[in-house]
Amino acid sequence: QRTAEKLVPKGKPVLALGPAANWQYKQWPVQHFIILIGALTATNGLLPDASVMVLAGENERDQVVPLLRAIPDARRIEVIGKDLQTVAACLNRADLYVGNDSGLMHLAAALDVPTVGLFGVGYPEIYGPWGKRCAAVTTPETRDELWARLANSNPPPKTLLDNLSVERVVEAVKKVLA
Repeated sequence: QRTAEKLVPKGKPVLALGPAANWQYKQWPVQHFIILIGALTATNGLLPDASVMVLAGENERDQVVPLLRAIPDARRIEVIGKDLQTVAACLNRADLYVGNDSGLMHLAAALDVPTVGLFGVGYPEIYGPWGKRCAAVTTPETRDELWARLANSNPPPKTLLDNLSVERVVEAVKKVLA
């Protein structure tokens, strides 16, 4: 709890992001997260001038470095490689969580943080975040179309979430914050 108090300031909105996942094809592109931050934390955004919390495991640090570099130091909160109690205490101080289909998404939802989970080939109807203030956002392609794209691409794509637009995610955020 003390670590969370030190890491996450009070009196300012906090946007929490879970940009990593256990499988590269489940990861929304970092550039999309960067654009989302701009949209949500702009003066006219849903969380104006919010601090941005990035959560990841220590083994995922390399994946999230480009995102960390895009967030101004004064607004960046790094919760990387922390123990589960610290992660939960930090998440509990967030005003919104947006992240890939992962355990962090479920933890945010369980803590009753407004949660938007990002899905491609996963099963959001089964594994999506549960709760009154939760939403699962899917790619415009069907699961079968995504699997076919993966099987037929040479070289394989870096992710299967690249066609999930920032606008689609912002619409889901509006609903969970309403």
